[in-house]
Amino acid sequence: MRGRLGALLMALTLGLTGGVVTTTVSATAAQAGTFSCGAKYFIKSAAVDLYWTAAEFDFLTANRTGKGWYEQFTVCRDSSWSPQFFVLKSEAVSAKYGQDSYLIRHPGGVLKWEPSTLTGNHLYEWRRESGSPYYGLVHAETGQYLTVDYPGGAVYPGVEYLGWSQALYREP
Repeated sequence: MRGRLGALLMALTLGLTGGVVTTTVSATAAQAGTFSCGAKYFIKSAAVDLYWTAAEFDFLTANRTGKGWYEQFTVCRDSSWSPQFFVLKSEAVSAKYGQDSYLIRHPGGVLKWEPSTLTGNHLYEWRRESGSPYYGLVHAETGQYLTVDYPGGAVYPGVEYLGWSQALYREP
């Protein structure tokens, strides 16, 4: 058990700010033998009724009315990570570069799909209020929900609660 916990370096920070509980996480790099991808989703922003896409120079934006290859994302996990955490992979961007490409958070909150060896700290988690049809996607390291900004459709780590600009539909 100690070895398994050692594989996942988790820094857990609980803070109660206005009734909001935040959790931050960092993890070791994914390993080829324990890493797998599964569910595929189209993600639609409830606030603007548009799909997320990787088509805009590999940046994550919410500005598509239809679903295509650049709008479909795959959930991937490493068995050493806690089961609620995952990375998002774009098959379209992966094909473009000839290498697996994941959603990476850069300094300043810029989210971009790019080839990566997954060195950690690019984990996400779905959160959902009880009875709500909406999901929120949380950047695990910062505890911030991904937020859609309009006009323009930029998606970035924003607030630490699920509001209307963070509400998402997950479509298979």
